[in-house]
Parts: sequence; structure tokens; C-alpha cells
Amino acid sequence: MPGSMSDTYQDASSNSDSYDSSAPWIQWFTSLEGHEYLIPVAEEFIEDDFNLTGLQSSVPFYRQALDMILDVEMDPEIKDDEMEKIEASASSLFLLIHQRFLLSKQGLHLMASRYRQCDFGECPRMLCRDMPLIPIGLSDIPGKFSAKLFCPNCVDIYNAPFGSTIDGMESCRIGLTIFTSVILLSRVGYRPLQFYSKVLIEVSSILVTSVITIFASPFFYVFGSLYDLNYFTGFIYTNAVTKKLLGLNITVENHDVMLQQPCIYMCNHQSSIDTLILGAIVPRRTVVLMKRSILYYPLFGLFAALSRNIFINRKNYQSALDSLAKAAKRLKEDNLGVFVFPEGTRSHSSSLLPFKKGSFHLAIKAGVPIIPVVVSPYNHLYSSKARTFLSGDINVKVNYGKENVDELISRVRDQMNLALAQFGTIN
Repeated sequence: MPGSMSDTYQDASSNSDSYDSSAPWIQWFTSLEGHEYLIPVAEEFIEDDFNLTGLQSSVPFYRQALDMILDVEMDPEIKDDEMEKIEASASSLFLLIHQRFLLSKQGLHLMASRYRQCDFGECPRMLCRDMPLIPIGLSDIPGKFSAKLFCPNCVDIYNAPFGSTIDGMESCRIGLTIFTSVILLSRVGYRPLQFYSKVLIEVSSILVTSVITIFASPFFYVFGSLYDLNYFTGFIYTNAVTKKLLGLNITVENHDVMLQQPCIYMCNHQSSIDTLILGAIVPRRTVVLMKRSILYYPLFGLFAALSRNIFINRKNYQSALDSLAKAAKRLKEDNLGVFVFPEGTRSHSSSLLPFKKGSFHLAIKAGVPIIPVVVSPYNHLYSSKARTFLSGDINVKVNYGKENVDELISRVRDQMNLALAQFGTIN
């Protein structure tokens, strides 16, 4: 547990020895070791006297400490011992301002983002299924109580793991428990009933749409093409489910590029709701590269097979290569587009996982271009760990490498230069 107020002053004084006056004080203070979870408070927030009401009597040398935080030039006649006390007061004052800033719109948004990314850890209880934890304060006064961690699922409070950044962090940096309540209700969107209701809608609608497509497949076989089943299913799903029931508005940039086939569309894979997004962007005569185990999914597996998608046994390397060779032949002969997720699994984040080689082997064997399809991060709308499923906008950008002639020329020229360099110098 943190020590007294004087201990806090002493710690701040020791930190201030390394203060680089060329950097803004707030930037320097929030970058110190142990301050990783502090948010740089906007100067506009501090300059508003209303936000600082009642803090004048909370720390000594209030006016000088506030000037130091705002990088106002200090009186050169201040003695060294007084300067140390002012530096300590600035540290304590900033922590008090920080816990108020967390309740502002900007502060809530920043902390909610860190919560969704599990920056504060996950609940240790098995039934909570890695529910993200959120810091909770027990006091507004510096030097009293350590910050704890709160699980919104089991509604329990935990001590921070020993040695973690939150371990020993003062409650005043977070403020009273009202912060936790406000961030959960207004910013994080933790609504378990809404989450499970939307997941139920998603799963049941996939099954219903699969049944509709299965019954429609004979019509497509006789009068059209089974390769259009994915497009047909996506059209129904996007208009009836994704937009109206789930409230997801998907906007596609350069969608007309996806009509140029044969080709391979490579898309980032974030979570299970990528199925919804796929339905909104997949063009006609396009199949999907899937793992073979999907064939055993009830109803959906039959739909996937009737749609003539490509299935790969990822556990058998030779079988996977044979499947890719057959797929390359189909791709060229039937003038198809193939949709793949090169990461091979869900990333559950906004960053990309390492790419698998299978889809690139397919592109080389078939001799077709690769068209990157990038879905914007949507972890602020959907998170299985945080149990959130909100309505909102998701943007998709389609890139087409062949259109960028300058980049293609540069890449080919660099490859040729590299090959020439490997030959060495011939006398």
C-alpha cells in the first residue's frame, strides 16, 4: 500500500531529478516508469478553472505547482528546497486532475480503448472467459489505498498481480468507483444481454440463410451458376440481417475493382463477424478458401459445399497442396475470384498476424493477381472478450496493385537490381 503524503512528495522529487525541461511537463511525467497507464491530460482541461474546483486546498504551493504542470516560466528566485516541494505538489496535483479528466468525454474514450485491448489484464476466473479487467479506485486522496481491478462479469474486485504496472498504483490516479461505472455504461458498452442477443441473431440467421440457399441451389444449378450462391447469400444476409437487425453499416471503397476476375482477394481476419462483412463485399462468381472442418458444421457446411467453395485439410500438407493445385485449375478455367484470409485464423485485434503460404502458392500456380481487401478495425463495436456488440460503421478498402504502375515498375526494377548484384562483378 502506498505510503503517506510525504512519501508521495519524496517519490516525485526523486523523479523530477531527471526532468528534461525541453519536453512538456505532462509528457515527461506520464512517460515515467510506473506511469504507463496515466493519460496525458489536455492542457485545455487544466486551464478551465471549473475542472479544478476544490483542489486549491488539496496541495501546498498550488499556484506554483499548476504553473509547473502548464510549463509556465517559474520565478528564478525560488529556493531549491521550495522547488523540491513544488515539484512534489505538481505530481500530486496532476494525479488529482487526472482522475477528474478520466470522467471527461476524451478521458473516457481513451481509457475505454485500453480496456477493450485488455491492457489491465483479464479476470482469473474460468467462467469469466478472459473478461477484461478495469482499474478501480477507492480514494481520491494521494497516498491512500492502492488501485484495484474490477471484473464487470463476476462483479468482483482483485488485487493487481505483483510486479505489474498497476501493482502499488495509487487510487487517486483513477478516482472513486464512479469512474468504473461511467466508463462501463457510457463508453465501453458492456451490455451482456445485448451481446448475447446479437450473437444469437447472428448464428440463427446464418442457419436460416443456409437453409434458404440450400433450397435455392437447384434453381441456380439449372438456370444460373452455383458459383453465385455466395453472392446470393451475402445479398440476403447484408440487407436483412447485418444492416437492419445488427445495425452494422458496411461501406466499401473501390468495390468495382472486385469485378476483375480471375483473381485472389486477400482480407484481414479479425473475428467471427467477418462472415457478416464477407457477405456485404463478395462479388459474383466468387468462392471462399476454407478449412475442411467447416464441412461438418450443421447446415452451414452443406451450404458451403453446394457453393463450390475450396476446402483445405490444413493438418495434411500434401493434401493441402493437391487441393491448391485443383483450385488453381478451377480458378483459371471457370474465371473465378477466390476469397482468402491469409492469416489463417482470427487476430482478435487491429494488427495483422503472420501470413500463411497457401494462398500465395495458389496465386503463383494460377498466375492471377492478388487484390488486398482491408477491413477497418472494429474492436470498438465487437469484442467477444468484453461482451460488446454495438451498432456502427465498418469501412472496407479494396486495393488493386495493377493500377499502381509506378510501384510495380519500382518493385520489378529493385528485383532485377538485386539479381544483378547477386551475379557479382565480371572483369
